[in-house]
Amino acid sequence: MTGALSNIETGWKKTGTKKISKVEILHTEVDLLDYIHKLRSALRTDSADCEAALELLERISELQINALMLKKHQEIVDTIKKVTKYIGNANEWNLSEEEIIEHTEKATQVRRKAETVFNKFASYFIVPKGQTFQEVYAKEVEDFFLKTKNMDCSQIYGLTSDKQLK
Repeated sequence: MTGALSNIETGWKKTGTKKISKVEILHTEVDLLDYIHKLRSALRTDSADCEAALELLERISELQINALMLKKHQEIVDTIKKVTKYIGNANEWNLSEEEIIEHTEKATQVRRKAETVFNKFASYFIVPKGQTFQEVYAKEVEDFFLKTKNMDCSQIYGLTSDKQLK
């Protein structure tokens, strides 16, 4: 009887580990979405907090994300792509010449960090020669939505692996 109990315990541990892993992945996804929202707020057109944006970009780069998260939430890639072009609106903010120079330097740092994050995102996808990441990503997102068109939102948001789509 002890052997049977061991098998049950082993099975529970395996299931428990899978559930914990899935929960961790979903927590990471929530953190990523939270950071993206805060990044947008930090780089508003009426004022900007480049220090906060740099910190958020660093946090995003440290997250253990996967391609599925990016397919589920296009706004993540779209936001980071926009931030790679960030210059701010310093001329409208009534800043001193010194503050404009400081903002310009910080905006450059933000763009560079966003480029690093964007390149990390691109590395999650296989980009054949002659195609761009944007083309491959758009196709992957289209395929994702085709595969999930009959799922409800809770099923889609609960996905943690592309294997669940097959």
